[in-house]
Amino acid sequence: MQTFRQFFVAEADDLWHGIHKEQAFNKCMMFSNFKRYGSKPLDSFTVIEIREFLSFIKVARNISEATLNRYRAAIKAVFRHAMDLELITSSPRIKMSKESGGRPRSFSEDELVKIQDFFGKSREPKIKHLVQLSMFTGMRLGELVLIGTTAFLTPDKKWLRLVDTKNGDDRDVAMTPKTIELIEKVGVVAHWFRHRIFYDLWKECRYRVAKNDKYFVFHVLRHTYASTLANDLKINTLVIASMMGHRSIVTTQKYVHVNASAQQDIAKQMSR
Repeated sequence: MQTFRQFFVAEADDLWHGIHKEQAFNKCMMFSNFKRYGSKPLDSFTVIEIREFLSFIKVARNISEATLNRYRAAIKAVFRHAMDLELITSSPRIKMSKESGGRPRSFSEDELVKIQDFFGKSREPKIKHLVQLSMFTGMRLGELVLIGTTAFLTPDKKWLRLVDTKNGDDRDVAMTPKTIELIEKVGVVAHWFRHRIFYDLWKECRYRVAKNDKYFVFHVLRHTYASTLANDLKINTLVIASMMGHRSIVTTQKYVHVNASAQQDIAKQMSR
């Protein structure tokens, strides 16, 4: 009987695709490293062991239920695939948690300044450039780490082409002189980016900028981008959806947080 680690490493290409592959692979590797779970035979796991890992990772990384569900999904996929191949006859029941309505915030201008300042002075200052790229383009972290490999500038440098994004589509991100400069600064991100270092640094950044705020996560940069387009630039929701790579504006609406200033401006216009 194969061990958990042997199996998911060997089957990674069939288990996951696109930007999800590296993320899911890393989550399963963390599961493997926890109490040497990776050396256990596939058919020896219990629900209690998996719950123990999930409880640990939730506290250790201070992650939301939505992110915890990504760990559940990655682990669940391994056992489901093993059953499909008839290597095991049953697997631990891994129940997905009901997620909340999303992260109810965007970053303030002051927070954005502090985040950039923190990473600029950190042991991996290039992360500052990834923060800025997300601020200016709304790109996901999983897309940013593929810059230089499956995410690349078109020959005319007008677009950054993303292959096989989260919803399965390819998409082009419009470039500006500023974002092109940042793309050139980060180079091939996979050559220097390490998830463990990133999450350790982000945890420290959260402690310094917004202590105990569980919604202080990198993905809020994407919410901030959408909210800036809507509140400050008055961009149509359909355009925002297109720029963010959403198939439905229902998804986009979850990212736009209307600020008080925007509401006041609308009220003034309506009462003229």
